[in-house]
Amino acid sequence: MRVKSYLKNEQLNLFDVDLDSLKTRGKLYTQDLHFKEKGLTINSQLAYSDQLCLINTSFYDHKDIEDVFSIEGEYIRIACITRGSNPQITDLSATSTVDSYPGFLSLVYGKNSRLSISMPKSSQTHYITMLISTQYLEDRFANENWPKRSGFFKAITSRNKSEGEVNFKVIFPLHQILLDMVSKSWKIEERLDFLELKIREFLLTLYCYEQENQVAYSDLNPEVLEKIKKAHYYLETNFRKTPTIKEISRHVLLNELQLKQNFKNVYGTTIRSFIIDLKMKEALHLLKNHKTNEIASILGYKSLSHFITSFKKYYGSSPKQISKRQLNM
Repeated sequence: MRVKSYLKNEQLNLFDVDLDSLKTRGKLYTQDLHFKEKGLTINSQLAYSDQLCLINTSFYDHKDIEDVFSIEGEYIRIACITRGSNPQITDLSATSTVDSYPGFLSLVYGKNSRLSISMPKSSQTHYITMLISTQYLEDRFANENWPKRSGFFKAITSRNKSEGEVNFKVIFPLHQILLDMVSKSWKIEERLDFLELKIREFLLTLYCYEQENQVAYSDLNPEVLEKIKKAHYYLETNFRKTPTIKEISRHVLLNELQLKQNFKNVYGTTIRSFIIDLKMKEALHLLKNHKTNEIASILGYKSLSHFITSFKKYYGSSPKQISKRQLNM
């Protein structure tokens, strides 16, 4: 498998790794990539062996970006956009385009793919992608029974592009496993074993979630689900203004009760909690270059004391305390 990322507008080869040419099998390699030019900042970390590749990339304060993503070989792609606007993913070989949404997880079977990922302007776009050889999954789960009962496992190992795609919301346990995967806390010689255990944990967690929600999701109206996704995107891009339930309801053309109930069912959190979560994560990012009163104003807080109280409740420390820690790092 060979994986390449080329930023078309910037004419920049972000990375190009050939897993088949690695000299040592069963060994983990890593790369840290940093780019800052023309107002665009990119941080990307790669961890890969001969059968898998983990990519953790953030784009900061960027205009529209087109990332041409090429993957040679047969693979399973586990991808999640944790932050940013909803990108469009075009399969250049099939000329088909789909929208992706922050907070949703995509599991896709592919072979010799060339994808164009168009990311709209955003203060930050962050994605985590795991590419795994199909053979790797089949070898490791060949003697286990649960994959035979799993709809998503059958789909992604179907070797059929039209059928081999499954989408799930990123529930908290799955999100935590993804964060564990990109953590650098493990020694390099132990990290491959750690990643393989996390892949197993991830797939088993997803299977359990699938079994628990099989009936509930079959009853969810696709049109309503699409409106809930639209509400999620609207919040991602307008959370600083703290939109009301009524405003969101009018924007997505869904009554308030349906909006509140289905948003919690799909994303596992209330709209209010989701807005607070977005504001607090943005506040932590803004702390690097702004004063506390400026951040409170940017995030739509009418009172500085209200912002400080919310921040301390969320992080367990005041903005001033965390700012000092950042300076001392």
